[in-house]
Amino acid sequence: MNLRLLINLTAIVAIAFGVGYVLVPAALWSPLGVHLDASGVLVARLFGAANVGIGLVVWFTRTAGPAAERGIGYGIAGWAALEGLVIVLSVLSGAMNALGWGLVLFDVVLVLAYGFYLVGRAPTVATAT
Repeated sequence: MNLRLLINLTAIVAIAFGVGYVLVPAALWSPLGVHLDASGVLVARLFGAANVGIGLVVWFTRTAGPAAERGIGYGIAGWAALEGLVIVLSVLSGAMNALGWGLVLFDVVLVLAYGFYLVGRAPTVATAT
């Protein structure tokens, strides 16, 4: 898998889950043991809107060149690392059931996949001729 494909897949998954969180938040969080009241639905929908926004930014900048790819990669890796930490804390505190570990695994895979492409890749610098 190359970096461009990984970026494309990330955008599609972020948009798809974001739309789900906006449209049916309780249905997506309930299997994880997260039960939403009216305030929780609002926050889940805001989270969904943020996911859609991230997915759209990634999608529309995916062909902007190597510097943009690196920026996208660092941004997604940071997002996934922080999200994974929040989910770990949620599972350990009992706010989310053991299915939350699947989300942590997904975030770890994202961090490792982007890390693979970012570590050791020198930034491309245009030179004047």
